[in-house]
Amino acid sequence: MAGKRAPICLVTDLDDTLVGHCADGARSQAEFFEYWDRVQRPLGSKLVYNTGRDLESFRELQALEHLPEPDAFIGRVGCQIFLCAAESDGECLPACTVRDEDWTQRLMRTWPAAAVEEAVGMAK
Repeated sequence: MAGKRAPICLVTDLDDTLVGHCADGARSQAEFFEYWDRVQRPLGSKLVYNTGRDLESFRELQALEHLPEPDAFIGRVGCQIFLCAAESDGECLPACTVRDEDWTQRLMRTWPAAAVEEAVGMAK
């Protein structure tokens, strides 16, 4: 199987990583996304944005920077995960609106809310 490419999963931050990191950023981004659409996407590769931004803030940046739709969006530093599927439960939905409920429930069960509130209170 020499020479055959395998699909990859690229997980990238946005601010000062994928966008806004250099003077010729727009050209570099365009070249990367052209490569992604031409080579990686047909292989079944997945593009995931992982950022501190929430979904609404990401959508604003996406429009401004002309970012392609990811396969998944991890926002608020892992507190939100959206699977960007065109279809969910037989209903066609806009991309990145399907919240990963399994992750949300797992996070809610294990999140030490009292400890976080105490730590935040001590930091004030």
